[in-house]
Amino acid sequence: VSTNGPQYLSDSWGSGQNLWIAYVTGQSHNNSEADIRAMCSIDGGQTWSDAGQVNAIDELYYFAPGIGGKADGSSVTILWSRADGVGLYARTWTRTSGCSGTWGSIKTLSSLASGSYLTDPEVIYDNNGDILAAWLEYTGSGTAGIRSSVSTNSGETWSAKAWVTDASDSLATHRWPAFTLDTRNNDVWMAYSYRQTTPTTLNR
Repeated sequence: VSTNGPQYLSDSWGSGQNLWIAYVTGQSHNNSEADIRAMCSIDGGQTWSDAGQVNAIDELYYFAPGIGGKADGSSVTILWSRADGVGLYARTWTRTSGCSGTWGSIKTLSSLASGSYLTDPEVIYDNNGDILAAWLEYTGSGTAGIRSSVSTNSGETWSAKAWVTDASDSLATHRWPAFTLDTRNNDVWMAYSYRQTTPTTLNR
């Protein structure tokens, strides 16, 4: 995939011949404006189509996209955050045909005061099409760790964010959530880093 300008901090998702990439593209690398964009392929990567800019507000520095999709490729959700750490957002794309589709409205999953940070977003769809999101959240003091939220209506609304049990405390060292789906039982499993020195933990 080739596109003009600097691109970095990308994430990808694929199912069968349906492939997606979400990436940051900026006018410079000096923490000025940087947007979240996406590209789509329905032929296993032979050809790619620009799915457009995901964020709606220019002149801000966004980063850390995370992407996940429905198994049949009919829906994709992208999470991203602001570089100043005060906001984490989600937006869902719905297919009309091929790589053509419509983006829903942007949803704010978390909003914090300056001095906080929100990053490491992860997103997955289960067998029912429900969307589960997780990310690292640190408020600058007190509890920090992995938060989660669920949408059961294709990204139109999201549940109130909640701390993931056993993946949050005052140490601010639980991060990098990663999902996988047990399609037989429709269970979502999450692996994450704990204090960066002990083996990975799995939660369901």
